[in-house]
Amino acid sequence: MRAPLAGVIPLNPSASNQWVVDGAHSATGQPLLANDTHMSVAMPALWYQVHLSGGRYQEAGVSLPGIPGVVVGHNEHIAWGMTTGWQDAQDLYVEKANPANPREFEFRGQWEKAEIVREVILVKGRSAPVVEEVLITRHGPIISKLAGEEQPLALRWSDSATPSSQNPRNSSSRTRRSRASMNRLWISAVIASASPRLK
Repeated sequence: MRAPLAGVIPLNPSASNQWVVDGAHSATGQPLLANDTHMSVAMPALWYQVHLSGGRYQEAGVSLPGIPGVVVGHNEHIAWGMTTGWQDAQDLYVEKANPANPREFEFRGQWEKAEIVREVILVKGRSAPVVEEVLITRHGPIISKLAGEEQPLALRWSDSATPSSQNPRNSSSRTRRSRASMNRLWISAVIASASPRLK
């Protein structure tokens, strides 16, 4: 088997840095937050500025194409920054499919039905949407097609338990709740509160 996901996810490790200073140590009495993601210069640029305003969302900062919300930024109550440390946050599992039912996979000598998620993708210029059926085992979604492999490969990722749509960091007014949500992510995060001291 060749290197999984080779060419799918470009890996060019570089250093990032970030820091937060408590308001007790700043001239204004407010906390200071700095975040430098050290992303390589690209054309078109990876980052784009975004300002979301509507309902409970009032936030501004920068994001990446395809990622909902603000990756690095602030709302009225908190500011947040993120970096990655190139930690091992993903595992690939070689699954064994049931020859009699390709939607079942072996686990501890038993066949388990995979969850089937039907992804409907609207494509500009097409009258009919593109429909993808994603099989999800107890280890994660089957991604063999992406990796160009015939063997069923399931991807387990530490962030899978926290979908972006359910992550409260972008709308949170409480630093403690935001910190708890970020602890489930695969990144290194910093948070500063609008109150004089970090909470």
